[in-house]
Amino acid sequence: MTKILRTIRNAFSLESDRASNDEIRTTIIKASNVKGTNLFILMLAIFIASIGLNMNSTAVIIGAMLISPLMGGIMAIGYGMATNDLKLVRKAFIGLLFQIIICMTTSAIYFTISPISAARSELLARTTPTIWDVMIALFGGLAGIIGVTRKEKSNVIPGVAIATALMPPLCTAGYGLAVGNLTYFFGALYLFFINSFFICISTYIIIRLMRIPTKSFLDPIAEKRVKTLVYLIGFITVLPSIYLGYQIVKDSVEDSNIEAFIQTEFVANTSISNDTQVISKYVDKSTNEIRLALLGKRVSDDVLNLLANKLPQYNLSYMNLKVTQNETVESLKFEDVEALIQREIDESTTQIAMGDRDKEIEMLKSELIKYKAQVLDYQAQDIDVTTLANELYALFPSIKNFSIGRLKSVDPASQEIHYTIVATLDSNQLISTTDKARIIDWLHVKTNTEDIELYINIHTPPTDTFLVPQN
Repeated sequence: MTKILRTIRNAFSLESDRASNDEIRTTIIKASNVKGTNLFILMLAIFIASIGLNMNSTAVIIGAMLISPLMGGIMAIGYGMATNDLKLVRKAFIGLLFQIIICMTTSAIYFTISPISAARSELLARTTPTIWDVMIALFGGLAGIIGVTRKEKSNVIPGVAIATALMPPLCTAGYGLAVGNLTYFFGALYLFFINSFFICISTYIIIRLMRIPTKSFLDPIAEKRVKTLVYLIGFITVLPSIYLGYQIVKDSVEDSNIEAFIQTEFVANTSISNDTQVISKYVDKSTNEIRLALLGKRVSDDVLNLLANKLPQYNLSYMNLKVTQNETVESLKFEDVEALIQREIDESTTQIAMGDRDKEIEMLKSELIKYKAQVLDYQAQDIDVTTLANELYALFPSIKNFSIGRLKSVDPASQEIHYTIVATLDSNQLISTTDKARIIDWLHVKTNTEDIELYINIHTPPTDTFLVPQN
């Protein structure tokens, strides 16, 4: 048993390939210097990260995180706290504060002059820190300081730089300053503080475990005060992130329940989905409303009330169901879809936060394009060949047979669906150019389609006399 424990202890030992105490100190202090090369690289990294966030490019943002020297100062603070080197803590803290100011100023300048001012998803992702960000910073910081204290430096540090993401939050804070959005500014700054604090604490823990020699406090009261301050800052830092994490879990469960309600009661419910489709859905958390836009045959108020009464079955008793729908499937046109979704956009504009509003509008606009094709599909299915043929036979008695259908094609550039009506007529008499134009115009109206191709076959009855066609 003792041998097994010794084997396990040796397997997890950090002593086998650790660098000397002097080498560890030199490496950490060198990385925390805020002058010369480090300062130039920092400014270049912040420009790269700002461009990446502005263009919504994850690869560019990762590149900026890899070359950023921000982590050095944070680890130096943790190392100084672990070794009771308050002079190093003070110097590293001032250097880190200077780096933060440089980063936010540079980022704010970039976003002020940038022609693209919209908040993209990569920016918005840095404005709401959660408990998971705390865990990433803690585990990333542990991995980072272990990598720094090795004789041979591996790819641990670059990986930690990507995972903990120190640079993007500062860029986002600069963006918040540039556009005057304090929610973005404080949210991003809080995320940076979480990352910095727990990387610092991770460094403190590992340096203590490695028993690197410490300086003695001349004043025991000062030592106790420093430790109390560290614990207090840690508690204050973690508490809001735990609450935000709880809110995210709660929202995720709620979103799953709402999706289950829509899929079960509208999409999978054949009594509705056979004639009607859900083309837009939005949840307004401020008013507890589930907003659906339906396209197709109108669902009666009684059925909608019945469906709304099923909300408690999905743990959504506090939610209200609001449905917008067109009148009838026969009146289905692309303009109906456009008006329906535009109504949703207009309602969303006044009630959704800026970032969510932009995402919702983009989603609705993409749905507008997607459902144009579905409207055309509805129209294709709704061609009443019998009625058309009977009307045509009454207008032109010489027509003996009528066929009609739609050809579907896809534009390779825009990926939009294009439909063409193809009709064929069998007639036992010649049809004049004027009558052919009248038939095409009539088909335009009846099929609500611009592109019409009409083919006419003339079938003359057989005779014993050979007739020469007249010019």
